[in-house]
Amino acid sequence: MRKNAVMNKINRTVDISFNIKLMSVFIFLSITSFDVVYSQNIVVKYVGSSSNAINLRYNHRELSDNYTVLNKDNRYLVIKSNKEETILCDDIVRSTFIYAQPNDTIDIDLNKKGLITYSSKNSVYRKNESEFINSCYEKYGPAKDMLSKKRWLLYHKQIGQGDFLDENYDKEKQLLEKYHKDNLISNQFYKYFKSLYWSLSMTNKMQNPKNEDGAFVEVKSSLNNADYLINIPEYRIVLLNYTFSLMKKLKVKNDLFSTLQFISAKFSNQSIIDGLFYNRMKFSLLHLKVKIEKKSMELFQNKCKNKQFLEEISKDLRPNKKSVLLNDILKKYDGKLVLVDFWASWCEPCRAEFPYEKKLMGMYPKLSFAFISTDKSRASWEKASGEYPDILNQDNNFFLGITSGDALLKEINVSSIPRYILVSKEGKIITSDAPRPSDPKLKVLIEEYLN
Repeated sequence: MRKNAVMNKINRTVDISFNIKLMSVFIFLSITSFDVVYSQNIVVKYVGSSSNAINLRYNHRELSDNYTVLNKDNRYLVIKSNKEETILCDDIVRSTFIYAQPNDTIDIDLNKKGLITYSSKNSVYRKNESEFINSCYEKYGPAKDMLSKKRWLLYHKQIGQGDFLDENYDKEKQLLEKYHKDNLISNQFYKYFKSLYWSLSMTNKMQNPKNEDGAFVEVKSSLNNADYLINIPEYRIVLLNYTFSLMKKLKVKNDLFSTLQFISAKFSNQSIIDGLFYNRMKFSLLHLKVKIEKKSMELFQNKCKNKQFLEEISKDLRPNKKSVLLNDILKKYDGKLVLVDFWASWCEPCRAEFPYEKKLMGMYPKLSFAFISTDKSRASWEKASGEYPDILNQDNNFFLGITSGDALLKEINVSSIPRYILVSKEGKIITSDAPRPSDPKLKVLIEEYLN
């Protein structure tokens, strides 16, 4: 219990610089194989009674990853999708999947071991598929590549268990075959997880120089089936690793323009080109902090056919008309007690606090709120903001953008998020590190200064 409590505390504070770097691993997880109008929904409903947060990340095929937190106070997650989806539980103590098809309504709960169990009235297979996922997790660890799995094992102090370190996932595949033979899982689930385990094994092989050449042959062969495989996040990681490894092998420069040229020449599948182009452009914008050359932008615009990718990059390249300063934001709230919330689209703990802030809005009508995004991508901020129309609006939601000239922000030193600041009616900072909205101590503080 103590270990879980400590890890929960650690996981719920996010270092900004670390997670900006970490985002580069996940950016490509959000690509799609084509422009699409989502006409179907997947509904995930928490039917349990626990207040403990269940952190979920679903790798939507457009734009950035999507995060949500379910518990008894926030029970529903709705995903617009015309494709099968795997929703990942991001908690280190239960790093498992939920598998769903379009129009599924998935009821989830936590079993006595703390693992997610789920079922659906739409399909008799979902309960068995949930059992398969949990069985694999308990016997062989999470469905991750070996480097990620070793980190997980180190935390759980199970590094010596050989079944957990099978680079080919043979035990998982055997169990999958048994479930399929006994007609316990759907054909779609079987195909998806067979492809998932293959993708993970390819990532492992490419990380081992002895197996790299064989992996190249297998990945090249898989490109014929890319239109299906690209919907699997683990396969998209394979494509990234394959591209980078080939470039290194062929001594291709790793600057943006050379990378885009290489992708354009190497791949013929438009879905792959779009996804890799988007990934490299986004990475350069968010992490390299260098100006995108005109020739790189022109190549991206000419070769990428995915309208949403084009629109997002264009939006991120659009210069801010004017930097928004924290002091200017606070002036809007003269004469009011205001809770300032620093958050970002990629920050799970930040978004987990939104439902509690909504409750505070109802409890304290005279309390004002200012939500300030530390996102580097305006498109990601706008997309995430649109998911909370009952909390975030044009009057209380701000995108900082460039912050180098913000003296007050520098003084407060927001190095990790979520971060909350309570400002008095006179515009003075009461505390620059207030309790989180889920903490009852914040209510005590609010009531002390509200009257």
